[in-house]
Amino acid sequence: MQTRGYSVAPIPRLPRSILYTPAFNLERLQGAREAGADVCLIDLEDSVPPARKALAREHCLQLLKAPASASRVAVRINELRSPQGLLDLEAFIRHGLAPDIVMLTMVRDACELEIVRAQLSELQHPVQLYVTVETLEAIDAIDPIASQCSGLVFGSADFAAELGVEIGWENMLYARQRIANAAARYDIAAIDTACYHLDDPQLLLQESRAVKALGFHGKAIVHPRQLATVMEVFSPSPGELERAREILRRAEHSQGEIFTLDGDMIGPPFIKKARKLLNNFTQEPHP
Repeated sequence: MQTRGYSVAPIPRLPRSILYTPAFNLERLQGAREAGADVCLIDLEDSVPPARKALAREHCLQLLKAPASASRVAVRINELRSPQGLLDLEAFIRHGLAPDIVMLTMVRDACELEIVRAQLSELQHPVQLYVTVETLEAIDAIDPIASQCSGLVFGSADFAAELGVEIGWENMLYARQRIANAAARYDIAAIDTACYHLDDPQLLLQESRAVKALGFHGKAIVHPRQLATVMEVFSPSPGELERAREILRRAEHSQGEIFTLDGDMIGPPFIKKARKLLNNFTQEPHP
């Protein structure tokens, strides 16, 4: 897919792309940091075999000590209810290191976020919490979870396994809608699951467009070659940004009345949407 030049500075508050890379592969990790994704994620969970968890943790700490790159850095830790998950957190605290984002996995209750936040409060570095929504319980508890984190990431593989179904659009739609609605309600990021069919770029494009229409802000990716498509779909064009600015300019002088722009009626909902777009993708103040 030909890019139209999607880079928007600064990196948006609600990321468009999260590039997952196994933590045991140091060379791939170093390359992933320069790939251009909004968030480079170091994965300590599913992509790391049990025998390599300790090595993966060491590589993760090495990357966290390295000079910052343009991308934010996230670490997906193991399930908090497992010994490996506790070891992941302990490593951050013992070394006084932390990523920009810690992503929790297999969350079943909002109390897990309280535990992690209490543990990480010992660190000087502020850390955002993202939650991989991949259990039946997480979907049911989506509001309490969303109220305590900065982002929700749909995990279709584990969710489908819990349901006992194949991953498909129809049977994943309810979960996606719950995630998008909760993220909008609490003004946090909604990130879609990765597309695991690397040789089907058309499917990636279709999925990205479909979830954007639901209200998602971005998509997880598992290979750099998926990056351009995802960034293209979830980035506003210069024309869209300028239209949003014009809506807010005219709204200042409309005295609360509905007005027209290019033949379209513009009222409070459209003004709110324009403000949200500019607040996410620019550093311009739009209270």
